[in-house]
Amino acid sequence: MKRFSTRNLFLVSALILSLLSGCVINTNQVTINFNSERLSETEHAYIRYSNGDVVQAPNLLQNQNNVTVATNSTQPIVGGYVSDGVVSWVPNMSYGGGGYVTVSGISASKPTLPVGYVKLNNSPENAPNQPGYINVTFAVYDTDGELVDDRTEIFAHSADTALTFYNIDPNDLSNGDFYKRTNTVDEGYSWYTVNGLVTFQIKSDISEIYNAPLSLYSGSQFITNDPFHKKSTPVAAINVGSVGDASSLLIGDTLAMLADILPVEASYKKVKWSVENGTGSATISTSGVLTGISAGTVTVKATAIDGNTVYGTKTIKIHGPIIPVQTITVTAEDEVSTIESGKTLQMYAVVAPSDATNQEVAWSVIDGTGTAVIDEETGELTAGNSGTVTVQATATDESEVVGSTIVTVTAAQVPVSSITLTGDSSVLVGQTLTIDATVAPAHATDKSIEWSVEDGTGTATISTSGVLTGTSAGTVTVIATAIDGSAVFGTKTIEINEPAIPVQTISVTADGEVTTIESGKKLQMNAVAAPSNATNKAVAWSVIDGTGTAVIDEETGELTAGNPGTVTVQATAADESGVVGSTILTITAVQIPVASITLTGNSSVLVGQTLTVDATVAPAHATDKSIEWSIENGTGTATISKSGVLTGVSAGTVTVKATAADGSAVYGTKTVEVKVSSGSGDDHGNPTLTPAPTPAPTTKPEATPEPKPTATPEVKFDQNVIQVEKVISSLNKKAEEAKANPTDVEFKDTNSHWAGATVHIFVKLGIVNGYEDGSFHPNASITRAEFATIIAKVFDLSAMGDKNKLSDVSDHWASASIAALIESGIISGYEDGTFKPNKEISRAEIISIISKIIDLKAVNTASAPAFTDIDGAWNKDQIKQAAAAGIINGAGDGQFAPNKPSSRAEALTIVLHTLQTNADLKALLEAIK
Repeated sequence: MKRFSTRNLFLVSALILSLLSGCVINTNQVTINFNSERLSETEHAYIRYSNGDVVQAPNLLQNQNNVTVATNSTQPIVGGYVSDGVVSWVPNMSYGGGGYVTVSGISASKPTLPVGYVKLNNSPENAPNQPGYINVTFAVYDTDGELVDDRTEIFAHSADTALTFYNIDPNDLSNGDFYKRTNTVDEGYSWYTVNGLVTFQIKSDISEIYNAPLSLYSGSQFITNDPFHKKSTPVAAINVGSVGDASSLLIGDTLAMLADILPVEASYKKVKWSVENGTGSATISTSGVLTGISAGTVTVKATAIDGNTVYGTKTIKIHGPIIPVQTITVTAEDEVSTIESGKTLQMYAVVAPSDATNQEVAWSVIDGTGTAVIDEETGELTAGNSGTVTVQATATDESEVVGSTIVTVTAAQVPVSSITLTGDSSVLVGQTLTIDATVAPAHATDKSIEWSVEDGTGTATISTSGVLTGTSAGTVTVIATAIDGSAVFGTKTIEINEPAIPVQTISVTADGEVTTIESGKKLQMNAVAAPSNATNKAVAWSVIDGTGTAVIDEETGELTAGNPGTVTVQATAADESGVVGSTILTITAVQIPVASITLTGNSSVLVGQTLTVDATVAPAHATDKSIEWSIENGTGTATISKSGVLTGVSAGTVTVKATAADGSAVYGTKTVEVKVSSGSGDDHGNPTLTPAPTPAPTTKPEATPEPKPTATPEVKFDQNVIQVEKVISSLNKKAEEAKANPTDVEFKDTNSHWAGATVHIFVKLGIVNGYEDGSFHPNASITRAEFATIIAKVFDLSAMGDKNKLSDVSDHWASASIAALIESGIISGYEDGTFKPNKEISRAEIISIISKIIDLKAVNTASAPAFTDIDGAWNKDQIKQAAAAGIINGAGDGQFAPNKPSSRAEALTIVLHTLQTNADLKALLEAIK
């Protein structure tokens, strides 16, 4: 016995206690016990039979100490090994009392590399202790070309199953009646290398050993089938025959099989005989004698045993006593009885009785009025000329029984290839429409068609002759399908229309329901046709000139005004009803707005005295040059009449303002000093003038702040409107996102702009964006909707309910932001229930919104800049408070310009100053810069 690769194992069979590698034993099971060590996850133990087959031992389960391997007791076990899939080896083994075997040195005996090749170490020689056996020693080399180390398993197998090996395991000893050593085994033997050499004892003589068909393996790895490296001629082909070239055999009889080996000079011409049972069964001896067992077919196989796996086969029919055919029934595939000329049809023959010994038939055709040919063996019929033919199947068992059937050959069918539907494409509900169908080719065998209709948005019915009747409005699809089996069809879409409903009246209006338009401008006209369900509500536009002229686009209704006067705009129904709607438009002359107003006259007046201020309006041809006079009191006060006569009231300076009345918002100003008399009697009414203070240089809005108080008044956000912590959290999150995803957005029009840094902050926070052309347009005006959106984003405001009652914002893009400001009480809209989202927002309106967000009531306005133009402003106090709080600085020249539309840059600067009133928000924004 010899070492079997596992940690501390012993093997137990039902009758014998034995070990494997190198032993020779027949048993039906082996039990492997593991005491302490176990195989790794990649290592497995295998039991090898003499024919080379192996059985893998099961893996141990957790807490399991042994496994049982079921073995084939008819196959001698000649060894075992351990393999990790790369190398295969045989560990050390020692024997103890009672048949127990201890395996050790698993890792120590494991080779480093797998086998690469083998060669004879020395010439074969007679075994000194075993007469009639030859010692064959091979040198085994690894894949690096060095002799393998440790104990590599080598299995020698012979294709000659009668080749005998001697059991060379010195440990495989007889143990009384308990175990009897087997000295020899046929076909194969397993051993291991020592110092890279392995020796087998084979029953042969010196002259014949080189011709022994020997193959070497290591584990499952094939090494070679020519270990002697002789230049032998391998078997190339094997032709299998039999005595008398018989192809059948009676049950119980025998038949000698023959193997013709090619080439004739093949070195080893022995074969291994085997039989593969098919519908029958048989056995075959090692010498090739076949014995029939049961009826049916078997395949006899002769395999070369020179190691190159060439084989040949022959099919033999096993049968009982000969039973002749009595009847033959002939049918065609799918039991058809007709076939089209030029096509093929498979014929079948059913032989009775079913156990007739020879059920083969020979096929033939007898032409009648038609012709056909048939394959004699397969029964495939090919149709010729039209008419009838008789197909015959004749028994080949010498019974001469014939079966037949008549097949009709028909002319070749010409199938329909296309169907084209023509005719009108529409019909009224309740009316009919005949659809025409053209079938191609014209010589198609069967050109008849079947009509159908598929309802779509409408419905219809169709007759068998293709007459369609509309039942409801919409579209339907008419289908004409060929009935020759070609599955070809044609379709046509038909529109089902309701009877036309004519237009009865047309109402014509202009966009905004205006009735006047300035000469040279455009105006979109609109027409509403009645009733609303009129079939065709399209109109054609035209203009009838009156005292004025105009042109209009006939299709779109866009009118271009010409000369002043009146014109009649007409919309004529396009449905042939002849209905016309019209309206009269008045075209006015082109308005020339005031471009500038220059005030002149004396620059001082005494208290109680009057001064006439002159106004020059440009251009001279402005349509409306009328102006409105007003006074903005400064350090002094005065009044002014509608004709521009100023009366001094108290000493100081005042600003005279003349505003154009044409809606252009153009105005001119002049500073006048109101003086008091010196009180001297020598001045003859000419008081000494006190020079007016030099005005501060004009600055751009919010760019260079005017001087502020040394201590900015403390202001706080209105907690009823703004949640400061929420604002800080929201802006901090935006700032973090900006840091995580830095973007260097540089607008081409903000780098040198006074508010460039402010714009940069709000762009990084994602509050505002630029335009696609790479600009920001900082000086462009901002609408009420745009400013509402900025406030909602900056102060994280959103609407929880539906409190938006303003009539012009529900469908506006900024409706959500406007609703958030309404719900927060920041805005309420105009008295007429509108918000006018697209209107430019004025500077005063922005301050009004800011005053709802931040509490300015406690701000001391004594230190606020003295704006000269806010006395007439509706929220003068809010403007003063915002200025005192440092939120605004004015527009230069001591003015605030409350009614001036705010620019985008000014709006962002005011929002930034508002945020900076909170120390935490100010620090956060400073970090963004």
